[in-house]
Parts: sequence; structure tokens; C-alpha cells
Amino acid sequence: MWENSLDQRFKAVDRLYRYVESPNQDDRPWGADVDCIVLHATAEPTLQSTIDTFRSRASQVSAHFVVGKDGKVVLMVPLEKRAWHAGVSVLRGQPNVNDYSIGIEIVNANDGVDPYTSAQYVAVAKIIRRIRTCCDIPDNRIVSHASIALPHGRKSDPRAFDWPRLRRLLDSR
Repeated sequence: MWENSLDQRFKAVDRLYRYVESPNQDDRPWGADVDCIVLHATAEPTLQSTIDTFRSRASQVSAHFVVGKDGKVVLMVPLEKRAWHAGVSVLRGQPNVNDYSIGIEIVNANDGVDPYTSAQYVAVAKIIRRIRTCCDIPDNRIVSHASIALPHGRKSDPRAFDWPRLRRLLDSR
């Protein structure tokens, strides 16, 4: 089977992470360019509970990556596939954000009180840097679930996430 070079670069990133497959995925539309990263809070208490949710067909949700409190990362959907993380969504007038995005779920209660750990910020920054070896994703296309979900106000995650801290980590390399 012929694979394009982007798929090969995606597979090189995929191989860096422990893989636990979610059934909640499908093919991206033909010609879709990945040019966006969406950050989420799981509203689940642990990495394992999030994995369990994403492995359930009944949940109808997934993400490419899940980042535990200790910074451990699990890949649940290969990057060349479409994960079901954004729901009804739009980014700068472009609908169906799942089609052209990578979803990163961060284990957090999303209550504005539960802190994101240093290990999580470092892991998320590392994931983004690796994705950027495959795709041109500018800082302004690394977004929150809250900013893309429709209707606006439907989602709040990742609440209390320190965006300047993430930007500093991305710029430090």
C-alpha cells in the first residue's frame, strides 16, 4: 500500500508513545491538512479512567493523546486518523475541527481548582513540538476546546490552563 510522506512522518511520531486503540476514530476527509491542535481537560480523575472511556464504543469520544498527571502519554488514535474530540465545532469560520486537528486530552477535573502539573505542561509541549515536525501549526492554531465548541459556551475546557506557561515551554527549545 502506498503511503504519502506525511503519513510516514505521523507514524514516526506515533511510534514514540504507548498505543491503546480507541474504536472512536475514522479516516480524515481526503485532502484534509492537519493544521490545528485542540487542548482539552478530561473531567476524568485518572489516566486509566480516561482510557477506559475512550475505549468504549458507547462513549463515541476519543482524542489522539491523553496526558496523565505524572506526564505519561498514551496515544489512542494514530495521527493520520480523525479522533472524535471536538464535537460540533468551528475555528475561524472553518467547521468540523476534528477533520484537521490533533486532540490532546489532559487529565484534570476542569473545575478551575484542580491544578495541571508541571509534568503535564512539559509532556504537552513535547507532543506539540513533535507534531510540528510533521505539520505547520502556528501558535494561534493551538486552541482550547472551549474556543471552538458550538454553540459557544457549551464547553469550558481546559479551564484554568496556563497558556503563557505552555508558550514559554514551546519557545524554550
